[in-house]
Amino acid sequence: MRTKVTGCMIRRCLDAGRCQDFPDDLRDLPDWVGYIRVADMPEVAAWVGGGARLCSEAEWEFAARSGGLPFRYPWGNFPPTCAQLPLPEFCEPVECPTEECAPCSWPDYNTQQGVCNLVNEYVADTYHANYRGAPLDGSAWIDNGWAHRVLRGVSWGDPRVSSRWEGGGQQAIGEFRLCRTLDGPPSEPASVPGGASPFGGRQRVPSLPPPPAQRAPAANEGEEIPWYCTPQWVDIPGGSFLMGTDDPLAALDETPTHEVAVRPFQIMQAKATFCMVRRCVEAGVCDAQTPEGPLPLDREPIRDDHPLGLASFALAQQFAAWVGQGTRLCSEAEWEYAARSAGQLWTYPWGDGLDCTRVNGLWPSPEYPDIEGCGRSCYLGNWCPVCSRPEGNTIQGVCDMAGNSGEWVEDHYHPDYVGAPADGNPWLDPGAEADRVVRSGGIEAWTLRSTRRAHQSEESYDATAIRLCRSPQQR
Repeated sequence: MRTKVTGCMIRRCLDAGRCQDFPDDLRDLPDWVGYIRVADMPEVAAWVGGGARLCSEAEWEFAARSGGLPFRYPWGNFPPTCAQLPLPEFCEPVECPTEECAPCSWPDYNTQQGVCNLVNEYVADTYHANYRGAPLDGSAWIDNGWAHRVLRGVSWGDPRVSSRWEGGGQQAIGEFRLCRTLDGPPSEPASVPGGASPFGGRQRVPSLPPPPAQRAPAANEGEEIPWYCTPQWVDIPGGSFLMGTDDPLAALDETPTHEVAVRPFQIMQAKATFCMVRRCVEAGVCDAQTPEGPLPLDREPIRDDHPLGLASFALAQQFAAWVGQGTRLCSEAEWEYAARSAGQLWTYPWGDGLDCTRVNGLWPSPEYPDIEGCGRSCYLGNWCPVCSRPEGNTIQGVCDMAGNSGEWVEDHYHPDYVGAPADGNPWLDPGAEADRVVRSGGIEAWTLRSTRRAHQSEESYDATAIRLCRSPQQR
């Protein structure tokens, strides 16, 4: 149903003689309010007919997420404004003496399919404290015997699509809406149409690495170069996002969350590989020397398709100069925006779950006691070939944004985000000898979150790789 069940609908059910046991005072409900007992909700569904029933919790959340999109709210990821919901916390009180507050009065709150006011509604499921053992087919999770039902959307003060709490039993009173099943197979999760999401929107694209023999610009005419020996570029749409996290378990340098506007840009699909850096050295642009000797660019076994996780900040700048076309290290804001699939409020580039199919190694840590660890699946140091974990890619197809070596970004390190730029540019302290920020993490589970930050001196080359950005018009 597009709207909740309303008082007008309930009166029609009473007038039709189908809701016989309802209290008489339900006739006095305003047209746009439908509070009734949980025990009476199936009667309304029977009157509606056509297989109508209370929605399962899975159906409710799928609809509230605009067909399964990774949104925090039905409209996207930014908190509601007074134009979307008259939240009592920061909006002028809204009185509803007339139908100005009828369902769908705040269309900016709607899902992309036009479903209105998905707030504070009973669903068919019995309440469980967590989702362990929940059905995977979208059906309602109902225990034998009676228990309290699930309330979704919680309240006007907390309209997140994931909000849920324990409602009442049969005699509890509340709002609801109905669902019904259509013929045909289940639909695929929705894609974000262009311009529809708060970040400008992009269609979901396959998160796959390039083919193993892609034709690339060559150093010599007629030379065939494997795709991992030259940078491949991914377009990232511009938009605004909430950078950082307010998770109480996160480090202080990941706080506070703050809104940042990022212009469209391109980012290297993979970290710079041994092969890319060796070509830069052979061109006389990159310096292969380190304080401990030359970089092992030709050491056996050959690791051309592995990220070079031994880069100093100076080597990263030299590599950018060799690639040319306005390439540069990414700003920290650009990096996090890309790592979060263009600003999604996810823990990792692919979403919120963590498993061995998405990252290299994934060692357990005290902060993640449920992770058993995957061991080292790649034995050349701690690195795997770039783009070898496609399930861990971002929506746009950027590889290895969680693990498989840290990455330099342009910004100087600051202990928190107080005073950080809001325009997506790097946060620099000219003349300072501050460390630079390192992103992406290693192979320990706690380092893989997209908001996690580290820092190193510019001279360091320990477990740090290179990934570049550039403006989209430079091709």
